[in-house]
Amino acid sequence: MKVADLDLPRLARGPEGLYFERKSLFDGPDGEKQPRGRREVRDDVADVTAAFANSDGGVLVLGVEDDGTVTGHKYPADAVEDILAVPERRLAPPLGHGVRALVDGIEVLVFIVETSPVPVMVQANGYPCRVGDTVVRMPADRIA
Repeated sequence: MKVADLDLPRLARGPEGLYFERKSLFDGPDGEKQPRGRREVRDDVADVTAAFANSDGGVLVLGVEDDGTVTGHKYPADAVEDILAVPERRLAPPLGHGVRALVDGIEVLVFIVETSPVPVMVQANGYPCRVGDTVVRMPADRIA
């Protein structure tokens, strides 16, 4: 599947669940929001993409609030590339690179994850798996 195959505006505003998760790239109270810490975002990407791979696959969109409002990000290009490369750099076996996409003219970061034939581990942090709309840790033999 490719980003072009997705109806990103509809998906971004739809409910989260087993196959879809959205994350804001801002933190703080309304009117005072600041970009989230890059490390925290990279950790989220690693956990959620591995969890999708260890389940039935799914789509992670960064730059969308819990209510479906598309807010994008304020990161410089090098930080965005670092975030998009997380599935290749922090997972074993590595997964595909995320991509930039536009929703309503606002840039978001999208990770399309297929089911993995082998358990996927977040390096030094175990095997996450998707259960409903949450990520839980499981032993590799339960995932396989």
